[in-house]
Amino acid sequence: MLIFDLINDILTQRAAAAAERKAHLESLKRLKESNRQIILSLLQLIGRSPRRGNVNVHLFYADGVDGRTVLRKDRLVYYECEDLPLNHSLDIAYPDVDELVICDSYRGDEIIYEELPVTHPERYNARIKNKVDPQITWVLALPMHRENETPAGVLCAFGNKRVLAEAAVRRTFQGLAVGVTDVIVRLKVLETEEEKRAAGHG
Repeated sequence: MLIFDLINDILTQRAAAAAERKAHLESLKRLKESNRQIILSLLQLIGRSPRRGNVNVHLFYADGVDGRTVLRKDRLVYYECEDLPLNHSLDIAYPDVDELVICDSYRGDEIIYEELPVTHPERYNARIKNKVDPQITWVLALPMHRENETPAGVLCAFGNKRVLAEAAVRRTFQGLAVGVTDVIVRLKVLETEEEKRAAGHG
């Protein structure tokens, strides 16, 4: 009887652990979807904010590949108002070698606005040369700050029409975008904490 009771206790504990893990995974799934919707709404908000036209907005998150830091594009959450098809294929940027505004922004942990010359495709290395649309005439990159840490990634606004050419318009956009990146970083921290809790019940 003691053996049967022991087995029953073990099975009950496993069932409870499985139920708890399932609950954590469901919670994580709901959290990620909620965060996705919030971030999408925020990107639409800032993308449509300039008075004289919309801007494209992409997010790149810091990640690691083979021991190197990379900036990985978020394929699910972005805002696009202009058709710049060649730019779509850029999934990963390497801050240590790629001559991109987002890489400069990440490395220097600073906001950078650059109006690109017509010849800008010539400065890219072979890996990304055909992944940056030559129609792009400007880029604004903002690091997503984490307190006392390297940036969590970069928010990239860009386009063909120079909507942010005026300094006053650009300052207003930057102020709004900085607030958005603060929210994004906080939401991602919540996701990471929930992922750790779910993994702890594996």
